[in-house]
Amino acid sequence: MRTATNAGVEAIGAQLREALAAAGLANARVEVRDRLWIDGSAIFRIDVPAGIADAARAVDELLVRTGGRVLDGDDLPPAARGTAAVRAVDAGGASRREESAPQWFSEDLGFGTARRTGLTGDGVRLAVVDSGVDASHAHLAAALGRGRVHDRFESIAVRSGHGTFVAGIVAGSETGLAPGVDLISSRTYGAEFADHAGRGEAARFTQRANAIRALQDAVAPDDGSRGADVLVTSWGILDAPGVPLPDYDRTMATIAAAGAVVVAAAGNDGAREGGGTIAVPAQLPDVIAAGGVDRAYRWHPRASAGPSPRTGMSKPDIAAPVVDIRSTSLGGRIADTTGNPDGGFAGTSAAAPIVASLIALLTQAVHDRGQASPDVDEVRMALPLLARDVDRPGVDDRTGLGVIDAHRIEAAADRLVAHRRAQAAR
Repeated sequence: MRTATNAGVEAIGAQLREALAAAGLANARVEVRDRLWIDGSAIFRIDVPAGIADAARAVDELLVRTGGRVLDGDDLPPAARGTAAVRAVDAGGASRREESAPQWFSEDLGFGTARRTGLTGDGVRLAVVDSGVDASHAHLAAALGRGRVHDRFESIAVRSGHGTFVAGIVAGSETGLAPGVDLISSRTYGAEFADHAGRGEAARFTQRANAIRALQDAVAPDDGSRGADVLVTSWGILDAPGVPLPDYDRTMATIAAAGAVVVAAAGNDGAREGGGTIAVPAQLPDVIAAGGVDRAYRWHPRASAGPSPRTGMSKPDIAAPVVDIRSTSLGGRIADTTGNPDGGFAGTSAAAPIVASLIALLTQAVHDRGQASPDVDEVRMALPLLARDVDRPGVDDRTGLGVIDAHRIEAAADRLVAHRRAQAAR
């Protein structure tokens, strides 16, 4: 089986059939397996008869010429899936105003104050686009019950705890910074979180195609339900120097145009002389990139630094703690990186949901003023009020504007609403 993604579904389908006919395989089956409208691409299934190596090579060469890619069909979700959105659990009438045991930074960085004033992310739809979550976890039940689970790999058990850890930082009843959100889980793949590391190009490109599909499910569900206001991607790919891979450019631009905000982990590749190490999609202009700081709010030397390898723009946008983080884990447990052999380092995988929680609280504050959710440009405009300058003075390529600070969320919401009114009055 050969699969590929490429823009122009009808055009590439016709080219594939022509190539197959030229190889003497006019009766070979070519079908569209999935349409990824969010980035203008599609996934094709091409059944090439076994034992005809020349035909397979011809197809592969065609894909290279047209910008398509061979994917690993075994890593794709089942073709006939039906609706991907299902209710996770019965919320059981659980209150949105859950009390949450604070993370070590919760009070100092303003999350405790925000919660006491009623800001918990109430009514905000936040999507964790990751390896799936433990939907039976008691500490995530209320938030998932208000949200959705998008899982095109539902027949494969969630084996990676990464997505569950990310979700608990936002919405865990004991560990969450925005426990009132309507939590959406959109699963990116069926394998372990790192299963594709060290594997061939086909496996890596399949993972990217699956991630784009999961982003599409989160922002515009097939069943027509309301999509996410905020999405968090605690994963990334570092482009090889001089070889940009624009896999997520159009996807992120489409999400931004739809009014949703993506927060992405900057990465854990540290700094590099002569160039930035910010991963894709965090390095893109339509994404809020989350860098990392330690317990003293200094840049953590393992957190990726800018500028963006793609655009040269300053990245990350803002930073959050990456050490000694508590969150939910598989099997209904709580994980705590404090004291682990890695110095408590949880990585920018933790920083991204912390920043996403801040944006969820800002979004609720804007909703409370009778306004629609802020888009990425408005969030970027509000961030200077929601940051505490740390590390190097001013905006820098290690911590961006500084470490997040939730003390001035109400002021940031006021500024955003005033800006909208001024724009409308012109």
